[in-house]
Order: sequence, then C-alpha cells, then structure tokens
Amino acid sequence: MDYRDGVVYVIDSGRVKETRMENNMTKLVETWTSFASTRQRKGRAGRTRPGIVYKLFSRKQSAKLAPQQDPEILRIPLEQLCLSVKAMGEKNVEDFLSRALTPPSMSAIQTALKTLEELNALDGTSGELTPLGKHMADIPADLRVAKMMIFGAVFRCLEPILVVASCMSVKSPFLSPMDRRDEAQAKKMQFVTAKSDLLTAWKAYDTWEKLKESGYSRSELKSFCDENFLSTNTLFEIQNLKSQYLEVLDSIGFANKDESSKSRRRSERCSSKVDNTNSDNMTLVKAIILSGLYPNVIKVKMPDAKFDKMIAGAVERETVVKEIRMFTKDDGRVFLHPSSTLFHSNQFTVPFLVYFSKLETTKIFVHDATMVPMYGLLLFGGKVQVDHLGRGLEIGDGFIKLRAFARIGVLVNQLKKLLDAVLQAKISNPELNVSESPVVEMMMKLVSTDGV
Repeated sequence: MDYRDGVVYVIDSGRVKETRMENNMTKLVETWTSFASTRQRKGRAGRTRPGIVYKLFSRKQSAKLAPQQDPEILRIPLEQLCLSVKAMGEKNVEDFLSRALTPPSMSAIQTALKTLEELNALDGTSGELTPLGKHMADIPADLRVAKMMIFGAVFRCLEPILVVASCMSVKSPFLSPMDRRDEAQAKKMQFVTAKSDLLTAWKAYDTWEKLKESGYSRSELKSFCDENFLSTNTLFEIQNLKSQYLEVLDSIGFANKDESSKSRRRSERCSSKVDNTNSDNMTLVKAIILSGLYPNVIKVKMPDAKFDKMIAGAVERETVVKEIRMFTKDDGRVFLHPSSTLFHSNQFTVPFLVYFSKLETTKIFVHDATMVPMYGLLLFGGKVQVDHLGRGLEIGDGFIKLRAFARIGVLVNQLKKLLDAVLQAKISNPELNVSESPVVEMMMKLVSTDGV
C-alpha cells in the first residue's frame, strides 16, 4: 500500500510556490493556490479511511481563488525557454512553441527573441545562438544573472559579482522599518560603494561575511545586523545561493570550487582556485553589472551651469539635485527611488546609469541604480554603430549617442568579436582558460583606465 493512502489529516495553507516574473526577474515566489489545487489536496485525506482537512484560510479567500493555475508558459517571460529551445537545435522557435498544449502568443515569443538579441545571446542576423548564449544556456538562472556570472569569472572579479547576482535573485539585505526609515537609510549610507546600490549591498554582505569568518558568534552577528538594519535570514540566503552559483560555474568550467575543509571553514567564499585578482577594481565590476542589466539604461541630463559673481571672479553654483533629469528609452522621464544611495547625489561624472527594476506609483521610480564607466558601456552594452562621417557613435538602437572618433567604435566592435571567438573556442575545449586571453586583458585595461 502506498504510504499516502494512510493519510488521515491534511493541513492546507492555501499557498503555493510557482515561477513568476517579479522585479523584472524570473523568480520562485509564494502565491495563492487555485481552487482545483485545494480540491486535489483535499483528496489526499481519507483514501482508505475517514479523513479531515484543515484549511488555514477563510471561505471568503476560498471564493477568490482562481479556478485553475495558469500554465507557467503563460505567466513568465519566455527568454529562458526560447534560449533552451535554441540550445536544443531547433531553428524555428515560433513553430516549436506553437505546438504546446497552451501556446504563448507570437508577440510574447518575438519579445523574448528580441531580449535575447539585446543580451547578445542570439545573433539577430543568423538567428543562431552566440557563443555567449550557448554558455548561458548551461546556467539554470535568470539570463541577466547568468551573463554577469560568466563575465565575472572571465574578467576575474567573481566574488562581488556572485554576491550581486545573489542579491538580485533573492532581495536586498537592507531593512527599512516604517518608523525608523531615516535611521535605516543613514546606516545604509555607511556602506556606500562606487556609486552603486548593488555594490552597496555587496559591501554590507562582505562586511557581515568577514565578521562571520573571523569567529563572531551568532549573537554578535545578530547585534551587528540589528544595529545596521540588515536581515540575517536574507544574508544567509544570499550566502547559500552564492555557493550554489559557484557550483554551477564550476560544473561548466568557468570556476573551480575548493572542496577542502579550509574552504568550508571559510563559509563558501570563492576559493584560491577562483581568480579574483580584479575584485577590488570597482570600475570593472560595474562594467560587468552593466553587461547583465543592459538595456536598462538611464540617461542623466545635468542642468546648465550657473555662476555667481564674486570679488575674485565668477564661481559656479553647486548643482541642485531636483534640477537633474533622468530618462529611459521606453518611459521618458524617470526618478531614482528615495531608498537609492544615489538619490541625493548631484555629481554624475558619467551621464549614464543602469538599473535593476522599476515601479510606477505616483511616478516611475527606478531601483538599484549603478553609475557605469563609459568604456564599460561601449564594450558591454549593445552593438556600437559607427558614423564614418565623423558624427560620433550610437549604442544599440540609438538611444545612447556619444561624441567619439570612429576608430574607437571599430576597436570595440572588433574586441567583442574576438571575445566571442574565445568563448566559442571554450565550447570545443572546456578546459580553456578564457581569462588568460590577450583580448580579455585589453578589454580590462580599456574599462579600468577609461581608454586613457
């Protein structure tokens, strides 16, 4: 007899975990189940003898439940699915998915394919996966996270990128209680790093992990978290997911995880076998973050300079934060969320930011912004269009226009092609160390020195 036949009592919480789109990320989230699922759960009690079902939700909530759970193919973006279909060797994704029991709309498929092109996972001309796309298909994570982790390993700055990727997949470790919001924000500002909200979260996590490794007790760690408005549970979730991501990269040949007892004592930090030579190079790390978040780009428009007449001459006034305007390609004007560490900043040495998510309430607010280096935008953004008549460069579909010599555009496009060739070579030879390629060294130098 099946052990389930002897079940007498069933406790139904009315909740279920399912894959959904949240904050522009594909995540496993908790939500209400369907009416059909509650009937199925009810049927598990009393198969061979009388049973009882306890429902932990009201009749009113039960009446609100959907009749059936929506199929996953209809409730999440299709980028990951389309990438998997392409990786299986299917040429026509639209035809393949149209044969599903509940086929998605053609517009949803086209949008997914367009996103894959923007992420440089799909060649828009041939319709084939790029070398980067083939590697991304081997990572069971959101595509943006997968791309960031691959480049983090290639450019030898994996430690902070793993934490940033984990924060994106879980949530920020910072807490913001309603009655102590200003105090929490002040504590958060103590961790500010490289004009980036995501790297600020990394700094907080890194501080906590180092304290944990140094022998701090659980009570001392809890006191640290309480004092700095950090969630202990979230920090442990980030640590666990970071370790899982490292194992995935190890399995596809982009990292080597030290399984020695020493590594385990270090709470799963990237081991000495993982080259983290450039983990302190925040300019490079921000470029890698850009690679995953593109095309979520914000264009910053500074107000015209104003001067005051002084005895010694004209002195430029300090820029007023409220006069700084920000724009995205699809939404027009947007605003940094007040919780951002850049919210009060009036200095933007580079007029471009990337953001993780956006939310429209009274205005369109963007969350988790990062100021990006110019050469990072050229090398890790969209395709660079060169105007050979000397009018400058355009990135992607023309939303980003730069004044630059045509030779710079030719250079970065060639470097991108050479990097693709190296990634293609790694498919044939998984043992190949891409990080040692001269192409990678050149790209690192250009980003780190901003081309100077």
